[in-house]
Amino acid sequence: MKKKILAMTLLLAIMASMLVFAACKDDEPDEPKKLLGGFLSPEQSEGNSIIAPFISCAYESDRFVFDIDDVTLTFYIMLNAPSDTEEDNRLLFGDSYFIDLLYTNSEGQDDRMYWKTVDEPIYSEKYLSTDEHPYGYETEMTLPKEVFAQDSGEIVFGVITVLSTDGSWLNGGFAIMYYTKESEGTVRLSAYKPIDWGC
Repeated sequence: MKKKILAMTLLLAIMASMLVFAACKDDEPDEPKKLLGGFLSPEQSEGNSIIAPFISCAYESDRFVFDIDDVTLTFYIMLNAPSDTEEDNRLLFGDSYFIDLLYTNSEGQDDRMYWKTVDEPIYSEKYLSTDEHPYGYETEMTLPKEVFAQDSGEIVFGVITVLSTDGSWLNGGFAIMYYTKESEGTVRLSAYKPIDWGC
């Protein structure tokens, strides 16, 4: 009798586990086919980009897992609403811009890296959307290894313009990416914050 009760209990436990696993699998989002973050995926923009009125930026890759020394992504920068005159554009956006990264450093503190300064106006033609380049300016860049200091974290890729009139900054566009270290030498990137399903 005790053996029958034990067997029934074990069978019920296995069935309950299978139901919980199935429920968790049903709640999981579909696996994306490509790494996309920022303005490239507006239908899923909640949580992975900050809407900016003038400047958009984004990133993409055919891969999700990278060697930590070679996290090379295609980045896009686009000016959404330039003014009609160069003078007005210069007042709005200045003559240069910089790209920065916000991340958590190895001490667990929020940090900022001024990654790259570009000494040209963001209102030049190459940053505008065209049929040939629908997402504006396209360039490949490799993320610095230092931004992957934690086992997992968030990196904010930002494009900031410098106003020529008084040297003040005008915030531009932002795109957020999340990472998880799969080992000491590899990282997995996602445009969406990983969800702990508790399963």
